[in-house]
Amino acid sequence: MSSCVPNASFPSLTDRHRADPVKSGGVHYTPPLLAAFVAEQAAAALGSCSRIRVLDPACGDGALLAATAAALSATSKVDMYGFDIDATALHVAQARLTDLPTNCKAFLDKVDFIEAVLDEKESRDSLFENPDVIQFAGQFDLVIANPPYVRTQVLGADMSRRLAADFDLTGRVDLYQAFTVAMAVALRSGGVLALLCSNRFLTTKTGIALRSMLAKRFQIVGIYDLGDTKMFEAAVLPAVVIARRSDGGGCRFPMIAAYEDRSDSAPEKEATSVFEALAAWNDGVVAIGGSTYQLRSGEVDATDPRAPWIPRNSCDDWVTKVEAAAVMRFGDVGKFRVGVKTTADNVFIRDDWSRQKVVPESELLLPLFTHHVAQRWSGGTPQKQILYPYDRSELRRSPVDLAKWPATLAYLEGYREQLEGRKYVIEGGRRWWEIWVPQQPARWTAPKILCPDISEEPKFFYDTSGAVVNGDCYWLVVDDENLAFLMMAVANSSLGRDYYDAVCGNKLYAGRRRYITQYVERFPIPDPNQKAAKEIVKTVRELIIDPVSPQSHALEMLLDRLVRSSFGLE
Repeated sequence: MSSCVPNASFPSLTDRHRADPVKSGGVHYTPPLLAAFVAEQAAAALGSCSRIRVLDPACGDGALLAATAAALSATSKVDMYGFDIDATALHVAQARLTDLPTNCKAFLDKVDFIEAVLDEKESRDSLFENPDVIQFAGQFDLVIANPPYVRTQVLGADMSRRLAADFDLTGRVDLYQAFTVAMAVALRSGGVLALLCSNRFLTTKTGIALRSMLAKRFQIVGIYDLGDTKMFEAAVLPAVVIARRSDGGGCRFPMIAAYEDRSDSAPEKEATSVFEALAAWNDGVVAIGGSTYQLRSGEVDATDPRAPWIPRNSCDDWVTKVEAAAVMRFGDVGKFRVGVKTTADNVFIRDDWSRQKVVPESELLLPLFTHHVAQRWSGGTPQKQILYPYDRSELRRSPVDLAKWPATLAYLEGYREQLEGRKYVIEGGRRWWEIWVPQQPARWTAPKILCPDISEEPKFFYDTSGAVVNGDCYWLVVDDENLAFLMMAVANSSLGRDYYDAVCGNKLYAGRRRYITQYVERFPIPDPNQKAAKEIVKTVRELIIDPVSPQSHALEMLLDRLVRSSFGLE
């Protein structure tokens, strides 16, 4: 085997190698079984070739390259190129790739793939504009990678903006998104991309640019959403994308997702591993070892990249009926907002204000709803108060005059060094003692629907107390009480939960869902004037009065039936 041998057409960047940006997070080496699964799917998509050139631009410890050699060496001569910026990882990879089959060669080099591509990009507007001048462009039959997953907060704003501009990305850019664009450039026409990455891009707004690029530049063979199958030690929910380089690729492709099933459903089948279950492309509840998973397969319509990539099948015909029966959506009623973000919770948020040496004026201490007390229908009792130094008669942020609130000023002065350390607050034109995201002060007193950002089951509730909402919850002002009750019934129903899974689909570990703006604003609202809707409002009112009464379960079962009826479903 040859190792650490730079090819003339693959310039080494060792001498000008920048500092590793992922040491503080983002490096999750690929487990061997997962590497084998990715490589086998890539080999199947690539088909028969006499000689294959392979690139792993972030090869780490070489697990994917070793798996690729095993998957391809029986039928092809394989030249594999592994790049990484971590010399220690490359040393491990070199040892792992020592005993390759005679028809396989590996070339490893300390190369910053992102910088290499950008350096050759020069002044062109797009990496896909005249790519022939990029030495990497079109050189590989297969690009297989588990690129580093590093979010904006770790990358830093400057690097994030640079990557967004250079790789034509939008929103909060993750490093793996830039890698994926660069990997597309490196593939020849008809070459195969085998990408192992976070599944976030499938459903989030920040993934729109990447979804758009994949739909435009590739014919997607299939996507495997591994969900919470715990493939990595870190809390990373992975996905595998297998795609063939083809400009103007198709807008429909198959996808299968696997998530832990926490219901009482009996398994319909058994499998020896998650990979066996995924490769079979079967729906249903599967027992794997000591766990049970719900598999969902179907087709993704990628015509509109703004829509989440969720597998849809014939069992989802009810979604079409629901959307046809809806007269509007939650987003038509108003803006579903995240709560306040102080970026100094230890200063602004407490449940022990009375025990502080200096206690701010009570008029500025407001009850605060957090996810800890959230419950369906009427919510819980706030256990904490927030120091909220804003004029609540103003819709826009209007800080109070602290000279008129001496106790509050004295209290904040005790934390001045910490608060002034939030440079972004001052750079944003705020005073050193302000909350970073105070939202609209005058709106707190309006009737509002709330729910926690993350929960296993929906917990939408109604508040008229004027409490502030914390950043771990979302809220929506709804002046029409009847409409608010109708919306809560939909959101808290089994139909609302199923609609989320079918249309939004952003699940985390242990079946938890994210109820954030981009998803909740899509929830449907039935005609408020129909008989079923009026019965819904009446029933929700009873639940709000006493959500834990002996009759509450029966009332919720009734609501479930009424909600389905309101959309024309049995």
